[in-house]
Order: sequence, then C-alpha cells, then structure tokens
Amino acid sequence: MELKKKENSNKKIKKLHTKKISNEYKQFFLLLFQSLKLNNNYIEPFLLTNPEKLYNQCKIEHIPYYKYEKWIIKKLKLDKYEEINQENKENEFENIFNFITNRLF
Repeated sequence: MELKKKENSNKKIKKLHTKKISNEYKQFFLLLFQSLKLNNNYIEPFLLTNPEKLYNQCKIEHIPYYKYEKWIIKKLKLDKYEEINQENKENEFENIFNFITNRLF
C-alpha cells in the first residue's frame, strides 16, 4: 500500500517537473520569437503570425530548442526578406557611389 503511494507521488513529481520544463521551452521560444521580431527589418511576417500557434506547431514537429531560431526563420520565410534587404543595401551603396562619382567628376 505504501509502495503504491510512493509510486503515485513519484509520478506526480515527474509530471510537474515535465510540465515545468515544457513551460521553460515555451518561454524560450516566445522570447526568441520576440527577439527576432525586434531585430528584423521586416515586421510583417511577425504581425501575421501567432507565436503560440507557431510554438505548438514546433512541438508537433519535435523541433529541439537549439534549432528554434532557424526553424522560425524558415517558417516565416525571413531568409527571403533578408535577400531582399541585402539587394536593397547593395543598390543603396551603388546609388551613393554613383552620386559621389557624378559630383566629383
């Protein structure tokens, strides 16, 4: 009888511990999402995405926490935005260079 109580107690502790860890991963994911949002030039993909739903999808796909960032970038297609941003920077540099060149010569 006492052994069963001890087993039930251990199961409850393990369940609480698992829930706590799960909550910590969720917090990490949401903070990472927020960080990407703040550090990205394109806010639109973040505004159109519910981070809670994205986290649930991440859990379903069994993505490990150390791959969250790349996974979010992939899901929000931020790499395409970065390519556009890079092209804009190159064009901007070229425009500045042409402007200076035209002024000097």
